[in-house]
Amino acid sequence: MMKSLPHIQRQFFRSKWLVAGSVVLALLLLAGAIFLIEFQFRNQLRARLINRDGEILQTVLLMQQSANEANDELSGPLDDPQTYFDEILKISRAKGIVAVRLFDPVGKFINAFPAYVTEMDLAAADQAKMAQLKPASHFRPAVPLKEFDLLNEISDSEKTMPLLEINLPLQMKGSRQLIGSAQFLMEGTSLAEAFVELDRQLWWKGAGIFGGCGLLLTGVLIFAFRRVQATHRQLLAANRELTQAAKTTAVGAVTSHLIHGLKNPLSGLQNFVNNQGGQEPSDWQDAAAAAQRMQSLIAEVVRVLKEQEGGEGYELSLSDLADTVAAKMKAGPRLQIRQDVDAILTGRQASLIVLVLENLIENALAATPPNKPVRLDILETSEAIVFEVVDEGPGMPAEMRDSLFKPCRSTKPGGGGIGLAISKQLSSQLGAGLELRKNSSNGCVFSLSVPKTFDAVSPVLEKKTA
Repeated sequence: MMKSLPHIQRQFFRSKWLVAGSVVLALLLLAGAIFLIEFQFRNQLRARLINRDGEILQTVLLMQQSANEANDELSGPLDDPQTYFDEILKISRAKGIVAVRLFDPVGKFINAFPAYVTEMDLAAADQAKMAQLKPASHFRPAVPLKEFDLLNEISDSEKTMPLLEINLPLQMKGSRQLIGSAQFLMEGTSLAEAFVELDRQLWWKGAGIFGGCGLLLTGVLIFAFRRVQATHRQLLAANRELTQAAKTTAVGAVTSHLIHGLKNPLSGLQNFVNNQGGQEPSDWQDAAAAAQRMQSLIAEVVRVLKEQEGGEGYELSLSDLADTVAAKMKAGPRLQIRQDVDAILTGRQASLIVLVLENLIENALAATPPNKPVRLDILETSEAIVFEVVDEGPGMPAEMRDSLFKPCRSTKPGGGGIGLAISKQLSSQLGAGLELRKNSSNGCVFSLSVPKTFDAVSPVLEKKTA
């Protein structure tokens, strides 16, 4: 058997795994956000550190070049890259520079120092930056020494070292024309150590941010979830109270119906007893019928109350409901039932509908002359199943129209005047509408409409004509 939605909801909100799962998911999202931000920040800082030395060397090169041009100390044409090689060699004496290469304006290798450095052309991406007169720097954490050892002059060429490659454009003073490029290969141990320290600092800061924010987020989530659980418990309690109130109202309505039904039989029995039992056999028959009617009403109402309290579930079709009404009324051919639709009702709802129809039909039979019929029509509209009780009586007095469904003095001998009021209340328990649809001197039509959207009515199974 499938579990009910409220039961599933209770299990859902009581689950400890839901809290743990929500916290874990939130912490994972927080960790992912921190990692993404730190990763982007780390790459930006690394790029700045890598370009820092290139910007310094470019500044030094431009200053040296300007000074030599001003003093006319250059040894060759100003548009020849070889003219600036001596200036490049002077800069290469700076600490950490292990080799230099010189390239022509299109990135072709021209010269190098030391002489054993491997000959190679400038990479296309770097040459594109040179054409824009912008420096280009790259850090390689582990470069085999043999890559720039042409003659194996280095004793252990299998070793690796961190290397910073800096490419600088060469240009004449006051000109935007590229005349060549200089490449400086710098030992990158200090830069690698700076990267390690940067990563360590970022890791600790990220861990601190994650720890602080994670604790705060966990506390907020636990607090919020407990508030949701408390609210859910309050809603369940309110729902139970509303359900109990609805049941109480229904019980009151059914009890009122019982009292109304018992009033007339009790009055008859009282009169019979006051008259010392009567002398005619018909008096005893009336007394027996009244007692039987009371027993029937008591049994019927007790059954409906047990269904409400015990939750006993069964279903009843409209055809069975019509047969039940006909059997209860015992009106024979005076009660004509026409049914144009068949559907399924829950047992409790069918019982309440029978109580309403029984009261309406009893009133109709009392108002209709003995030689004329009373009709019960079971119809279907686009939105509801409609029960119409049609009589051929004199109609409802005009002065009673405004208080039709309110307790009042009855026009029937011995009546209490509350039958229609009780029926109205019972119809409200059904979520249905009860109204006097037609009133004339030729009779009345009372209509009970049970909406199809109400959970007691299943989809229509079949249509038939009585």
